[in-house]
Amino acid sequence: MSDRKHLCAGAGLAALVLFTAMTTHAQGAVTPKAVLDAAPALSAQESVSPLSALSVESSQEGTTASFKVGAQWNVIGQTEGSFISGSVTLSAPIDEKRGFAAPLTQDGLGGATSVKVQLSRLVVPAADTVAVDNSAVCRQDIQARFEQQNPGETAEPCDSGLAYSVGGTDLANRFDEAIAAVDPTICADMKAAFEQQNPGKKAARCDGDLSSKIEKPDLMARYKAAVQIVKTQPICGDIKAGFRKQNPDVGYPGCSAKLAFQVGGVALADRYDRALDMAFAKRRLTYYGVTGKVGNQSYTFYDPVTLAKTEVERTPWRAGVFYAWIGGAQTWTVIAEYAHEESFKEGESKTACLAGPGPVLPCVTGSLDPVRKVSKDIFSLEGRWTPGVLDFAKAKVGVAPKVAYDASNDNWAVALPVYLFGDKTGLTGGVRADWDSRSNDVIVGLFVTKAFSIPAGP
Repeated sequence: MSDRKHLCAGAGLAALVLFTAMTTHAQGAVTPKAVLDAAPALSAQESVSPLSALSVESSQEGTTASFKVGAQWNVIGQTEGSFISGSVTLSAPIDEKRGFAAPLTQDGLGGATSVKVQLSRLVVPAADTVAVDNSAVCRQDIQARFEQQNPGETAEPCDSGLAYSVGGTDLANRFDEAIAAVDPTICADMKAAFEQQNPGKKAARCDGDLSSKIEKPDLMARYKAAVQIVKTQPICGDIKAGFRKQNPDVGYPGCSAKLAFQVGGVALADRYDRALDMAFAKRRLTYYGVTGKVGNQSYTFYDPVTLAKTEVERTPWRAGVFYAWIGGAQTWTVIAEYAHEESFKEGESKTACLAGPGPVLPCVTGSLDPVRKVSKDIFSLEGRWTPGVLDFAKAKVGVAPKVAYDASNDNWAVALPVYLFGDKTGLTGGVRADWDSRSNDVIVGLFVTKAFSIPAGP
């Protein structure tokens, strides 16, 4: 059977610690990265996993530290996996460059101490691996080799997990009873060994996956011997019939990377994985959500006549929605986003002096204009691409062009980050160019951010 690779955790590292993230240039979204195969799910499964992240990001606007906490709800069904994430991010500037306005392609709260809330959902359809299960690599290279190396045995699976997927608890219990009739203590011994190795965890089913997890050769051999006997009994015929009834167009499963490695070593396992990757690449994933962010920032300006200093605090905020399309091999994504933003802008920094008779005049340097409010309605489209398949830690280059339009102020902006360097977690920095129609200037600089990854969110 194709491996059930229900991977529910994302991967990445910011400048300080191991970090789960799907990012844009200066802001990240905690999201999962999942791969599903076409074999029937054991059942709809629900689990909750905590998310946490600590990061430091640096760009032309300055340096910001962020701490993120949240949770991820994972629901894996027959035809798709649904991964729902909720997170809260606390951010504070470390080295803000006052007077440097954030480009339109980023939010305007980068210099504020802020709280961000995000809810998102990633939908991963099951890959159509019928062709893989019926291909030469599965039927001839893997199954035929197994049966040649193990006379009298068949590579077709018959275990408690498959029984549960096609017939529920009743059929799974029947299979367990058949195993117990052959070896009365094997299931209890396997479960006890698993729970001893994994304190606090319970073994749900007595199947081949459990025997491999406990890594006890004697128990694995006992379970394998019992299964070979049960395979000749009516219970396995019922399991096979149930599978064919639910999946009339799918070849009976019997291949996995583990089995490929067992009969053909690394080379055959790699061939099987490549065949699965091709099936995964044909999928289209979707990722969407809502975000809200509110901050607090202090501003200072001077009266142009008296040079009296005034300090004020303002509360900028931003709310938006986004929707992303992601390639099945997760080497590219396209993200559409709308956001409404209420931020504040300082006046241009100047030096002013009071007139007087003395040789030394009192002077100040800073804004001579009150802080003004700026409202924006921003529509943006972003793409992300990297050569390679699934493993972003091995990517050598990544690009993330983004176009944004502010409908309230009739302003366009374009950003082109090119990721060129990183660490063992992936690409974390590079060179970035920004342009906007208001200034008609191109600004080029270096940036360091969270690990480049796909999908990406705001």
